[in-house]
Amino acid sequence: MGPRRSSSPHPPQPRQPAPIEAWDRRLERWNPLVIILLALGGGALGVGLLLLGARSDPRSSQFIATSGFLVWAAVIAVQVAVWAVVALPLWSEVVDIVHHDRVRRTVWAIPGVVGLALVLLAVLSPAADFGWPLVGHSPKVWVLTAMAAIGVGLPALFGIGCVQDIVRRAVPTVDDTDAVRLALVSRHRVRRFLGSAGAVIGLAVLASGSLRLATVPTYVSAADFPAVSVLLYGAFFTALLVIVYVPAHLSLQRLCAEIREASFPLDAMPPPTSPELEVWLGGRKRVDALTEANLTIGSQLQAAVFILAPLASAVATTLLPKTG
Repeated sequence: MGPRRSSSPHPPQPRQPAPIEAWDRRLERWNPLVIILLALGGGALGVGLLLLGARSDPRSSQFIATSGFLVWAAVIAVQVAVWAVVALPLWSEVVDIVHHDRVRRTVWAIPGVVGLALVLLAVLSPAADFGWPLVGHSPKVWVLTAMAAIGVGLPALFGIGCVQDIVRRAVPTVDDTDAVRLALVSRHRVRRFLGSAGAVIGLAVLASGSLRLATVPTYVSAADFPAVSVLLYGAFFTALLVIVYVPAHLSLQRLCAEIREASFPLDAMPPPTSPELEVWLGGRKRVDALTEANLTIGSQLQAAVFILAPLASAVATTLLPKTG
């Protein structure tokens, strides 16, 4: 008698999240020399873009010889170096999430909304009419902005939205290890995406402040480029990070709480004098510790640093002394 065949030749398998260390493993497989070359190449590309045609005008030539320009160019070099190293693994992880999990169509509105906001900012910004000393200043800056948005900003924010969409649809059951794994994977992913977005946007705001210090008042009047504009720039991106991050954070907290309640519900709490109460409380605490249902102060500060990085950069640059 032959082996018994299943009624379905390909029984459905439960879909698992991508590995927690997907981001780190990609970077670890890279040769350190490749990472260094990418960073150096990115930095050189950023500075090269600024210097493109810069000596074709006497005023522009004078500007690039100032220490203020050197500081601004150094920040731009660091920016593009970070983009060059981070963009590929960041996009790769986002593609993995989209390929592995069914993301709702509404999440795809995030890249569109962010892209539209940047286009409107470019069209409506009065900075295009400033008398910038650098030849081709506005096109160069917007090329850099587009590189940052496409390379890091959009995938990071879209990744957070994807994670939030996946988490909010999860319904844990008793002893649901898949739900626990989803919570752990999602929390690691949100932290990586949040860190990438916060660091890159923080550098962008720092570059804006450095540009102001390099151009005001010698080349651009303080009235046209006030210090408050850098603060508003930082506040705008801080608000953007908060808007995207908070729903993901709340969804994760909800999932962790439901995982705990599914296995150790309040309805099943033993009497206060019962010896089983200690076992019940211990089980709830273990689940909370595993899923980080109650974030520690250190974790909250870590998230706050990422979220406030743009605004902190803006404040720092307005307090720096002006270079000559």
